[in-house]
Amino acid sequence: MAFLALLRRNRALRRIVLFQFLAGLQLGAFTLVFNLYLLALGRGEDLAGVAAGAMTLALSVAALAAGPLASWWGSGRVLAGGLALASAAGAAQALAVRPVPIVACALLVGCGSAMLQALQIPLITECAAPVDRARSPRRCRRCR
Repeated sequence: MAFLALLRRNRALRRIVLFQFLAGLQLGAFTLVFNLYLLALGRGEDLAGVAAGAMTLALSVAALAAGPLASWWGSGRVLAGGLALASAAGAAQALAVRPVPIVACALLVGCGSAMLQALQIPLITECAAPVDRARSPRRCRRCR
């Protein structure tokens, strides 16, 4: 109940929750349709697994670089670049028919997605009005 009350008051939090919901819905829908596409091409489930693993690996490695890139170029630019990279690579992956381009595009989708996942919440927090930002409890201040 406390979360719902905070959600009603905090505009930035509503944006985060909505974006996360839409991003999860998009990823689930794309993954399902892409796996069906691979099966229609006559590829086995192993290629879908390799592509998913490559995307996850690239996401985890690229997420380490997201913070330094944001400090250097700015969060907004890196977020926009990540969105452009993930979108372009996702479109290219949907058009690819051979295994190597499919996996290569999956790596690029992972890199772009890492920029989105690592930077969206800090950017929304940075852009939120001070009134909308939640205050941390005292016990969290001691941990700093």
